[in-house]
Order: sequence, then C-alpha cells, then structure tokens
Amino acid sequence: MQQNKITFPFTIGLIALAYMFSVGIRFIWVYYFASDYPSFLWNNEIMITTNDGYYFANGVKAMLEGTLDLLNPRELQSLNASLGLSYITYALAKFTPLSLETVILYMPAFVSSLIVVPIILICRLFNLTLVGFFAALLGAITHSYYNRTMVGYYDSDMFALLFPFVILYFIFALLVKQKSIYALWAGIAIAIFPLFYAQGLTVTFATLCLYLGYVLWKFRDDSTMHKSAVLLFVSIVKFSILIKIPVLILLYLGMNRVKLDKRLWVYIGVIVAVVAAISTGLFMNIINYLLSYTGQGTSSSEGLNFFQVNQTVREASGISMDYLAQRISGHPIILITSILGYILLLINHKKFIVSLPLFGLGLFALFGGLRFTVYAVPLAAISFVYISYIISEFFIKNNYKYIVVAICTALAIWPNINHILNYKTTPVFSIQEVQSLEKLKKISNRGDYTLTWWDYGYPIWFYSNTHTLIDGAKHNQDNFIISKVLSTDSQAQAVNLSRVAVEAYVKDHKIAANTIFEQAKKDDLDSNEFLKSLKSSDYKLPIKTRDIYLYLPYRMLNIFPTVNVFSNLDLEDGTIYQRPFLYRSNRYTDDNKFIYFQGKQLFIDKELGNLHLGNKKLPLHKMIVIGYEKNKMFKKENILNSYGNISVIYLSHRNTFIIADNKMMNSVFFKLFIFEEYDKNLFEPVITNHSVKVYKLKK
Repeated sequence: MQQNKITFPFTIGLIALAYMFSVGIRFIWVYYFASDYPSFLWNNEIMITTNDGYYFANGVKAMLEGTLDLLNPRELQSLNASLGLSYITYALAKFTPLSLETVILYMPAFVSSLIVVPIILICRLFNLTLVGFFAALLGAITHSYYNRTMVGYYDSDMFALLFPFVILYFIFALLVKQKSIYALWAGIAIAIFPLFYAQGLTVTFATLCLYLGYVLWKFRDDSTMHKSAVLLFVSIVKFSILIKIPVLILLYLGMNRVKLDKRLWVYIGVIVAVVAAISTGLFMNIINYLLSYTGQGTSSSEGLNFFQVNQTVREASGISMDYLAQRISGHPIILITSILGYILLLINHKKFIVSLPLFGLGLFALFGGLRFTVYAVPLAAISFVYISYIISEFFIKNNYKYIVVAICTALAIWPNINHILNYKTTPVFSIQEVQSLEKLKKISNRGDYTLTWWDYGYPIWFYSNTHTLIDGAKHNQDNFIISKVLSTDSQAQAVNLSRVAVEAYVKDHKIAANTIFEQAKKDDLDSNEFLKSLKSSDYKLPIKTRDIYLYLPYRMLNIFPTVNVFSNLDLEDGTIYQRPFLYRSNRYTDDNKFIYFQGKQLFIDKELGNLHLGNKKLPLHKMIVIGYEKNKMFKKENILNSYGNISVIYLSHRNTFIIADNKMMNSVFFKLFIFEEYDKNLFEPVITNHSVKVYKLKK
C-alpha cells in the first residue's frame, strides 16, 4: 500500500485502532487493582493515583455540592488553574450517570489517548500515514507519557502534550498547504490552550518563533504566510478569550482583504511577537522557572532563612542519560535511533524544524528534571518509526517493508509494555485513610484547619472539607511552621505555634510565617526567642475562631526525615543543624542473636544492646515493642543503656522495625502517632487506628 494512496476514511480507521490500543493498554492497571486490592476502593471505584488530582477534583466537588462560597482562596484557585479540565469534569459528573470518582479515575486515559490523532495527521501531511500509525502506537504508551496519563492520574497533564501537538499539526498544515485557514485553527487552539494547561504557552511561543524564522527563510515573498504569522502571535497576546477568538476570526477575514507590503507584515509580526512575550510574561516565566529548578540552599524572606522545597522534589532534579532514554523512548538504543531519525526528518522534511522546541525541551530533562521528558515522546516515536521506514524502503521496494517497520515498532513497544506491566503505582490513599477523613468531615466544620505535611493537603480538602496551611502547590515559608509543629519536642510549642499561624493566616490568607515573625520583630523578639516563648503554657494566644486538627498518617514515616529538614535550621543565620537519624524497614533477618537489615552494614546485636552502623558501634537506649489488641495499643519497653541516643521500635502489627535517635523519638509526630503519649490539656484524640491518628487541639 502506497502512503500517498491511503484514503481519509482508512486514516480514520487507523486513528481508531491506535486510540483503542492506547486506552486498552491503560486498563491493565485497572484490572490489576480492581481484582486484587479492595483496600483501594472507595464508593465502588478505585481511588486516583496522584495527590494533585484532588486539587482539581475538590473545586469540581464544590460546584456539584453548591459549596463554592465555603472554599478558601487557595481552593478556589483550583478551578482557574484548569478551567477546561474542571468544567469538562463537572459536565460529565453532572449530566451523565457517571460519579465524580469514576470520571476522575478514567478521564486521563480517554483524553490522553487522543494524542494519536495529531501524531497520525502530522505524518499524513508528509505522505507518511502508516509511519504515523506505528508512531502513534509507540508514542501513546511510552514510559514518560504513560506515567503521567495513566488511569487514575487525574491532572491537567493530560492536556499538556495534546494541545501542543494539535497546534503543531495546524502549523505543519499551514506550512504544507499554505492556506491561512490553518493559522486561524492554530490560533484558536493556542487561545484555548491556557484554559486547560496555562504553563504550555512558553513552548508554544518558541514554536511560533521558529515558524516565523522558517517563513522568512523559505517563504520570503509569500504574504499569506507572513499574515499567518501575525495571526498566530496575536493568539498568544494576553487578553480575554471571549474577545480573543472573535478578534482572531475578524483578523483572519480582514487580512485577506488588506493589501500591505510583505515586509510590513513581517514588521507587524515581530512587533506582535514582542507584545505577546511581554503581555504574557513569557521571558520572565522562563527565567523564574529555570531559577526555581536550579535553586539551592536556603531562601531569604523577611530577613530570615528558610529551606527551599525544590531540593526535596525529585521532578526538579536532573536525571541520568540512561533514565532519560527510558522515559522518552523506553531504552537507550531506541532513543539514539530516534535522535538519528529526527535528524533525518530535519534533512528530508525541513518543516520539522518548528518542532525543535518540543524535542529540545524533552532532552532538557537531563538537567531540568524528569517532568520535561514527556514533550519529546511523540516526536521520538515518529523519528524512530521514520528511520525504520527509510531503512526498510532502501532494501525493500514493495509493501513488505511495512512488515519490517511493524517488527521494529513492536520491538520498541515491548520495553514500554514491560514497564506498564510492572508499574503498579498505588492510589494516593487507602480505604482506612479515607474513612478517617470522612469521619473528620463529620466532626469538624467547613472553616476548620487540618495541619499536616503538604503531600496530604489536597486529599484532605476533598475528603474532609477542612482547610490546610500548606498543600501540593503552596510551598513557602509556612513549610517551616508545619515542620516545626511535627518535629518539636515541646507539645506546648506545637499547639501554640499552630494556633498563632492559623489565626494569622485566616485574616488575609497571606504567608503565616512572614506575618508572625514580622510581628515578633515588632515585639523585639528574634525568631529563636519567639519560638522559645511558644513553649510556655502561659503564652497569650490570639482569639480562637475555628478548630484545628493535627493529621498524622503512618505513611508520613517514609518522608519524616525530609519533613524535619524544613525546621532543622536557625532562621536567623541559616545554619543547618545535624540531621536526626531515622531508619524504617520490614525487610530483615533475625538469627536470635543479631537482626540484620543491610547485611553487615546495619544490624542489631540483641545480646549486647548495640547498633552496628557501618564501622560504628552505638549503644541502644531502648527496645520497644508496639502492637494493637482490639484496636487498642499496647507497648512493651526495655531500657538497655541509659546513656544511649538511639532506640529500636518494633511495630508488631506491621512487622516493621524503626530505628531512631532521641530527637526523632521525642518529636510530636513520634509521641502522638507512634506512642500515643500526648498532653491531655493540649490534645484530644478524635481518630485513632493503625493508619491514621487525628488530634484536635484544645487551645
């Protein structure tokens, strides 16, 4: 079958096949969890796999329940963050039999799989429809794209790649067919894009700049292409979409009637491009974005030094070349082949130069972090299949060459399928955790605050209807406050700081840490003196306007050393204190005399009461056994060395060992969650189970 003889109906059939393949592959995860893990089911549906999903879902839930007026400003922002996502979700949950839980679970798979449409149509423009089909099979399920668009990954990321490639298709169509109608369609897509994924305009602007450069190179005398450049850049300029789309249509209609010198159109295009960059803040966005991904050490605010969150976020860290290859293509050999294929595409089809920002951004992940890899995935897939096709065509002149292309594609698909089969990422919460939050919703009021680490902020909004001080996007100086509350050895300080911070925040919803430390300065107290004063039971607190709850999940043990980092420093001079020690494992070997965790690198001598850590031999302070009988905790404690600084806890109900130093052992998190040792004048336990403990502050 000749590429240029493939009919459009047949192309539609290929698109349908690729789409069904993409969606079907994503249902492997559904089958795995629905059949074997009932603990992740809620309201007869599997729960979603990303914390950020609850950010968007919370606003939709409020719309469905008619409680938007009860949301705080942070929660209201979730609607504006992706209006398109929010209102599509709302419509599906409101006007179809589907529940909100069902919509947010499956929507990513059905939306993200639409990426096969622009992949195939782009290749069709260059008479490479079958190349596009095979590329769609590969690109739709490649490692990086699959991870961020799988079933349960409810996030605006499902549009982050789809829109740029729809826009890219219209730009390619404009370059190939030289009809300005495609500029109008591209402009409308660009105008709509921010409603779904606001961050995407930067790479779109770079694509348009290369389009303008290509037009000046190849279409110097074509006024239609110059006019189209003006139209495209107008679509980037920041103003209301309700005005922008009519303006684009009127501009399209008017341009065809206006006769101007072609050089004037070029000047207008450049001027509009500059206006677009300035009005949208694209240049500053790029600079700030790069700085946010390269920031190190502490950040200064109000004369104080706070730890930066980006140092703890994996997505903001550079990745290895091998991992880059896995994320973009599935294997280093496939990526190398794809890069060669992309170079060949640029040589044979120079119009592909406008796609360079997307491919380049994917490779930038080597320095900027794994989240960027996704942008290169479709182009890498097209390039891999293209070079396979060119090589096959060189040796085989008939249609049997497509068998070779199919085999090459299958070989490239296999490592990605293998990844999907082994990628068993779990939902954010278990049923017991959600039951705890549902119970919290019943005993709390809508204006109450639940304090915990930012990882759990969005799910707390969604399930408990309470507010939080920090969340998945609110990473600022208030991280210090929550870290201090959880890490301090003074329960009075934890309660007093919680009350002071929440009451300061609800007044104007500004950063609470800045407000309270600024007030401390006015009272002639530096940060250390102020924090010390909070340890007093007589500290004069502001008037209580709402209840505050402390949410302590078992899963926080995994990240508690990181949580501690944010308050483990001197705010005045930025000095970082020695990090406390915490180790947790349910993988060990017990031979009655020794308990081995990492062979001879980490083990416990039970007879002598020592911990062997590398070449160090440290005396153990305590051995503690904790378990539950009829939902009540029991504790057995054995003091080994009164002077020891490290203790061992065995959680019998989880068959897990925790090894921690005294600083960790005395922290509010350990005291309240692990030991249930709390000051009854300060805390009231309202929810206690193996997975979650929630305490209500009495002050």
